[in-house]
Amino acid sequence: MINEGFVALAAPVFDHDGMLCAAMTVIGPSGLMDADLEGKSARVLKRAVNRLSRLMGFPVDRPPHRPYEEPLANPKMRQLRNGG
Repeated sequence: MINEGFVALAAPVFDHDGMLCAAMTVIGPSGLMDADLEGKSARVLKRAVNRLSRLMGFPVDRPPHRPYEEPLANPKMRQLRNGG
């Protein structure tokens, strides 16, 4: 469903294994909310997801894994990949 007149930004939250465990979204009227990826809404969202990720045990100062790569420090995924 598409609702015209609204903009949204979303960002991932990672757990202690570097796995995606949640996402946060900010939604607002397109005339009032700044949807620029470098804008105020994006900066506030980034601080919030970094804080939540840190509380979940993710080392925020470490770069997140790239899509389709093995999650950071996740021995369970390595074990599954190796057939164990």
